[in-house]
Amino acid sequence: MKRTLFDKIVEEVGRENPYAELWPAFMGEAMLLGDRLFDAILYARKSGCRKITLNTNGTLVARCAPLVVDTRNACANLPPELRGKVMRC
Repeated sequence: MKRTLFDKIVEEVGRENPYAELWPAFMGEAMLLGDRLFDAILYARKSGCRKITLNTNGTLVARCAPLVVDTRNACANLPPELRGKVMRC
């Protein structure tokens, strides 16, 4: 999806229904998008989207961890004993 279309969609969702679930995906692993993914998530949040879900198989978490922290994702601050467990944050 082109970024301009994504921006248009999240702006409308943020304005009309901010608690609609936004669930970015890319070929089964959204983190393959790297910086582009987290830039888009931050833009969605700034546009008013309040329910953003991100699934990952965990393969790229170590590489993307600084990006996850930058987006203030609650899961980034999990205690070590909970990391890697399936849960909704």
